[in-house]
Amino acid sequence: MVVIDVHGVGYQVQVTQPASSSWQTRHETVKLYTHMAVREDAITLYGFLHQSELEMFRILIGVTGIGPQIAMNLLSRSALGVCDRNPERG
Repeated sequence: MVVIDVHGVGYQVQVTQPASSSWQTRHETVKLYTHMAVREDAITLYGFLHQSELEMFRILIGVTGIGPQIAMNLLSRSALGVCDRNPERG
């Protein structure tokens, strides 16, 4: 989990392990793609470095039995370099 500062307001955002590791070495502004999950008892932000990761996350949480946390664990363990980042190439 990371805290994103937006004009003095901090937002806790759950990110994948690879994203978290890459931020530890960066000292620059990072663009983050987010998904907000609203439940009865919580509002949670999930953040991704690449839009393709966000798209894969949304596909995964659409599968019966896979919630946001399991999807984040799967994305943390997978090598997204294997996933095609350009869907037009098929």
